[in-house]
Amino acid sequence: VVLLALALPAFQITAGDWRTQGDFAVTFLDRYGNEIGQRGIIQRDSVPVDEMPDHVIKAVLATEDRRFFDHYGIDVLGLSRAIFENVRANSVVQGGS
Repeated sequence: VVLLALALPAFQITAGDWRTQGDFAVTFLDRYGNEIGQRGIIQRDSVPVDEMPDHVIKAVLATEDRRFFDHYGIDVLGLSRAIFENVRANSVVQGGS
């Protein structure tokens, strides 16, 4: 609950409908929030997860969270690491799941 309360400002900042704010799929920002580039044309078509090949799903999961199948939605090790690194840097430098 505490972590959710700490994350709430980030959700409020991104509350707008980000999909309709430009013609590009990705906008790159520097650490100060200044735009440094845009790539990709927005394709508004979506593909249901059950239509994606199994190897694509596994590749995304392996890239995002290599221990995805080892925890039940909350990675205590990842959260602990992120909290430690954020406290050490005195800033938000990592996230956990």
